[in-house]
Amino acid sequence: EGTLFKHLSEIDQACNERTEIIISAMAKQEGVTEALKATDQMEWVCRMNSIHNRAEEIVLSELYIIACSTAVLHNPDLKKAFADRFVMLIDT
Repeated sequence: EGTLFKHLSEIDQACNERTEIIISAMAKQEGVTEALKATDQMEWVCRMNSIHNRAEEIVLSELYIIACSTAVLHNPDLKKAFADRFVMLIDT
């Protein structure tokens, strides 16, 4: 196994763990329980699908932000462009 594969595997595992944490928290917050699953399976499935989709969207957004931040930090041209743009936003 190459270094890239190992790195991508670690990222995938971290994203999956983060997704599960978010799903668990959202299900608890929204009252999607085993009791609901026992009484109304279709409603439970609909809610869990919604929660799963939103959790994946959150993790993908976080991953995108991290990737962009890393690219900016390691590229002097991007870093300057980002800093210039940030200053323009503050000044307006």
